[in-house]
Amino acid sequence: MTYKVEVLPTVWEDLKHIEDWYLVQFGVETSLKVNDHILDAIKRLESFPDSGSMTPDEWLNQRGYKMIICEACSHL
Repeated sequence: MTYKVEVLPTVWEDLKHIEDWYLVQFGVETSLKVNDHILDAIKRLESFPDSGSMTPDEWLNQRGYKMIICEACSHL
């Protein structure tokens, strides 16, 4: 079964900030790799929704939202 994963607009903004930071610090290739690692981790939630964990926000938890932590740079 595949689930629908909704990425909030603030996540897209955060992802852009992360990508920009890595671009300045390490260059285009690393920036794109980090971005891909994060997006891959989000995509995995469609098949493995229980791999996410509860958020610090109770309101989001009550509505079934999950968060994931991605070690984007550990494999670069």
